[in-house]
Formats: sequence, C-alpha cells, structure tokens
Amino acid sequence: MAILWRITNDFYNKKFKEYSERQAKILEELSKHDTADKTYHITANTVLNLAQRALEIFESSEPQEKRQLLNFVFQNLELRQKNLEYKLKTPYDTVLLANNCSDLLPIKHVFRTLDWDKIAVDLRIFQDGRYPKH
Repeated sequence: MAILWRITNDFYNKKFKEYSERQAKILEELSKHDTADKTYHITANTVLNLAQRALEIFESSEPQEKRQLLNFVFQNLELRQKNLEYKLKTPYDTVLLANNCSDLLPIKHVFRTLDWDKIAVDLRIFQDGRYPKH
C-alpha cells in the first residue's frame, strides 16, 4: 500500500498553532462564563436578601428613603380610585413570578439571562445611598 499523503512539518505546525489558538479562546470563554456564573449567584443572593428584608427596610426608613426604595423596586405606580396599580422592575418581577410558580425551570432561564452587571451596579448605588432621588 502506497502512502498517498504525508503530513509535513509546516502543515503540522500550522494546524498546531490554529488548534492552540482555538483552545486558548475556548478556555478564555470558559473563564468568562465561570466569572459570570459567580457574579450571577452573588447578585441573585443580594436581590433575594433585599426582597426578604424589604418590609423591615421599608418600615425602618425615613419618608425620603421609602420613596427611593419604592422607585427602586416599582415602576408606573398609579392610584386608581382606592386601588394601587403597579409594575415591578426587573428582577423583582421575576422574583414575584417565581414565588407564584410551581414549576421554576422557565423562571430559571429568565433569571439567568437578566443583565446582572447592571443590577449589581444599581444595588451598589442603592446600598451606598447614591441612588437618584425622584
């Protein structure tokens, strides 16, 4: 049997370089996903802790702080006759939805795809008392 094709050193080196670069990119992406996953868990924990303590925080706050907290959690607060109508901001709408849902798998996807970096920044601003006053 005759050898029809032979791998040259140049071909081997070229392919080795391509695969090494691809491997490095994949490892970098994996690292980014790992970091994002950790950030997700930390921020989700902070959101859930704040949600659990919301009543306590609200009741112990001054009127201006109460207004800030309400603006932080709600959007489009509206009083119609004697009924308060509201829409929760993200991610609190998801937390409420998860609380009312017996099958949490669809909620998990929504929760994981939120912009956690922005939420983390908003939480730090709120916790530092730098949240814009409306």
